[in-house]
Amino acid sequence: MEYCAYYSASHELNDDFTDDFILYMEAYYPGYSRIFNNTGDHRIRIIRNGKKELLQLSSAEESAVRKKALYDQTDDVIHTTLMKKLADRLSSGITVVFNDITSLGNTPEQIWDIYEYFMRKGIYLAFVSGSAMDSKNILLLSKTITPEITEYIRTQINAYCQETERKKNVPIKLADRSRQEKKELQ
Repeated sequence: MEYCAYYSASHELNDDFTDDFILYMEAYYPGYSRIFNNTGDHRIRIIRNGKKELLQLSSAEESAVRKKALYDQTDDVIHTTLMKKLADRLSSGITVVFNDITSLGNTPEQIWDIYEYFMRKGIYLAFVSGSAMDSKNILLLSKTITPEITEYIRTQINAYCQETERKKNVPIKLADRSRQEKKELQ
């Protein structure tokens, strides 16, 4: 079985880039392929078997997206289009490992759109944080994507996105809280 690690950043990363996620991949999925998504210039670089491949929209495709999408949604539409190109490029049966489900997109609708597209292509999705959303686990419940499975996945995506948003708004330490907030806690 082939595994790919998906890594997203707002800038270009070196082919030998390493962090905790990459170390996790090396420990649990030796021989994995790397997928780097540069969200800054809308390019996906695949490194598989020592070969590099670049996915990006043609200037005509990007122009069409920019004309069609609302201004504040342009990056999301480009990202979704690129992710679908990635799914089209990968073979059925491959597992793509993401750090968490929000790596797929910025909104629950975008995440679902990409998640479903990968599943319909026969590409498995695994998540370091949130293994309940791994598509292999879900497909063990049902061999096809039924309305019940769809509802379950969408509910899980919404819950995960809400939890992620809530965590962004919570102070990390008590010292980060205001005096009034500290008094209220006591």
